[in-house]
Amino acid sequence: MGDVVSADSLGSIFYQILSIMSEWYRKSLSEKQLLAKDNLRKQGKYLGGKVVKGFDIGEDNKLVECEKEQKEIRLILMHRSSGLTYKQICDEMQKHTRKKWHPSFVHKLVHREQQLEVA
Repeated sequence: MGDVVSADSLGSIFYQILSIMSEWYRKSLSEKQLLAKDNLRKQGKYLGGKVVKGFDIGEDNKLVECEKEQKEIRLILMHRSSGLTYKQICDEMQKHTRKKWHPSFVHKLVHREQQLEVA
């Protein structure tokens, strides 16, 4: 029978067809994974990685609000709406929670919450 991918033109065409099919299969799997993750995200399920501030992993792998962290987020938003800078908010939160807060993290939290309010 011989080598499938040999020097003749038929073997070369067969090899190209196989490589095109494998590329199509990879792309279709990637699309399926993206759709599945999007569907899980819409259901509010945990997708892996770090858990978002203000949430915990509950039953059925769903994200549920953590009241303690939600209270901290509301306090940060209240400070921001009163006109405090991110650095000042960090100082206030450090007094309140006795843990170190970084201005970049506070900025991300405020920005995330503002985006959620708009949506």
